[in-house]
Amino acid sequence: MSVAASGAVSVSNAAAEAVRNTASRTGGAEILPGDSTEVKLAKLRQMAEEADYTGMSYDDIRTSIWNRYNDAFDGNMAAITTFPITHEWIDVNNQYSAEYCLNVLYPLQEEFRLSTGINVSTWSKDNYAQHERDMDAFHEYVRSKYGDTAGRELGYVDMSVKEREQAICQKYAGKNTLRDFLNMQGELYQSGVLSNKLGRDGAWAYIKAINYQLPATFFPDIYYDFSNDLPMNIPQSRWDAVLDGKFDARAFAADMRETLKTMNFSGWDFDIEGAISKGIDYLLEAVAKAQQAEQQRHAEWEKRAERAELAERAE
Repeated sequence: MSVAASGAVSVSNAAAEAVRNTASRTGGAEILPGDSTEVKLAKLRQMAEEADYTGMSYDDIRTSIWNRYNDAFDGNMAAITTFPITHEWIDVNNQYSAEYCLNVLYPLQEEFRLSTGINVSTWSKDNYAQHERDMDAFHEYVRSKYGDTAGRELGYVDMSVKEREQAICQKYAGKNTLRDFLNMQGELYQSGVLSNKLGRDGAWAYIKAINYQLPATFFPDIYYDFSNDLPMNIPQSRWDAVLDGKFDARAFAADMRETLKTMNFSGWDFDIEGAISKGIDYLLEAVAKAQQAEQQRHAEWEKRAERAELAERAE
């Protein structure tokens, strides 16, 4: 599957036929539990063609698109869109991004251009510094007119950054797979928590560092096989085998620190090494908060059980 220059996502004839067959059986592009990623994407394309966003706010449109994809991919969109590491996740992220951009981002950018005369949709390497300033102005324009939208599609509505962080840590309390870790980090990033901790550029650098480290930690045989023309071409089946395995956050953080020592950061206009290092510190802090939330939850459960037992005895 590929994304064409127009932003349209092409699907195989088999996937398209599967959509038609399903539509004839159900009366629509209903996503079924046994559908492959390719078929799900084809059905989501059909849903997008039939969607009517008339009278809806940008927030509602974005949330509607997000929910369709998140439901289709078992609640993993925070991980998929922040860490498009597998072949299937890349396809999902590309199609979701194209739909989001068409219906939300591009209209917002055009609204900003008409209001300010600044075009943020095009830029070159020579004027990148100015583009960054223009993007800051664009984000401020959106915030001032539509409010702080970070994390709304995740369900964190009308929450402070601290409240979002607490809610996310509680959500992932007791969850310890690689998939859980990626979803948690994705939610911290997309809800604005990481930007608040590390700055916008620092949060971006930290997420990129995790992306870089994942194949090095989990597939060193492929990652360090420089005789291979495609050392990063890791089969989907190998990712599937590790995503639901237990994740050791401390060991992964140690791997990131070792990799950090070997990286070259010349040419950056901010302390990227310091940002990544601070991000690794926060990685451990966030995992510890989730563990504390799980311990507190367990303690409260024990207290409730004890009170119920005492009440039963009193009767």
